[in-house]
Amino acid sequence: MFTDSTKLVGGNGTKYDANHIDKEYARLDRVGTPGYLTNIVDEYLPVAGTMTMKLDNANGAEYVNNTITDRNVYIAVNNGYDTAGGSGHLMTTYTVVKDGKTYLENQIGPNTLTEPGTYTITVTTTDNAGNVATRGGYVVKKIETGKSPSQL
Repeated sequence: MFTDSTKLVGGNGTKYDANHIDKEYARLDRVGTPGYLTNIVDEYLPVAGTMTMKLDNANGAEYVNNTITDRNVYIAVNNGYDTAGGSGHLMTTYTVVKDGKTYLENQIGPNTLTEPGTYTITVTTTDNAGNVATRGGYVVKKIETGKSPSQL
């Protein structure tokens, strides 16, 4: 099974031994139980992505989080990433809740918020091992076009 696999080193440091080339060492390498296999477990949380928020469209001025505007707000997710030693980035999505009800769910592409209301946005990043990190705190307060905050 492990004949001539001279570069093998188990997760606990057990090095290849020509006297152990059969299924006996086809096990996890642990203290007191040598083997050639390594258990790789990703216990590291990824870093959640962020949101880009612009007035009107992708080229507009930056929308200041949690302020009132009568303009449309363009939103786009920026991917999160997995930390060193992790399993790698799988996906980053976002969910938008409008006035307390789910409005857009598991989005990956940009959207433009055009209807009056209060929107909260949560970004979720998942790594290849299924670890999940979220980032919230994004709030858009959109009023009818042409109205000013003083008219509320």
